[in-house]
Amino acid sequence: MALHLRPLLLTMMVFFLCSNALLFFPWKKENAEDPRVIELGKFAIDVHNKEAKTNLLFQRVATAESQLGGIKYKLLIAAATNDSSNSDNYEALIIERQRARIKYTKLVSFKEITRNLPLKGQ
Repeated sequence: MALHLRPLLLTMMVFFLCSNALLFFPWKKENAEDPRVIELGKFAIDVHNKEAKTNLLFQRVATAESQLGGIKYKLLIAAATNDSSNSDNYEALIIERQRARIKYTKLVSFKEITRNLPLKGQ
């Protein structure tokens, strides 16, 4: 009976390791002024505005990091509301995949953060 369980156990271990692989890859710093990163920052603000029924205005991406060669992005974004000249800070987690000719971009999380963003150019 134990011999029949070995292939199942091995399959389950491989599945677990593959599904959690993203946890083990380091984050790589990206250029926050890269046009593609700025596009992703604007995408995050647009999606958040639609989902949360808010009216944030994109100001800039302060820092950007990617994982797995640009599949997963973590952005620190400065944004303001229409009625405020002050900006608030947000962290966005975005997944972007391209399969064949179809590009898939998804906002995984978006939250306000309290830490100060670095000044532009730092």
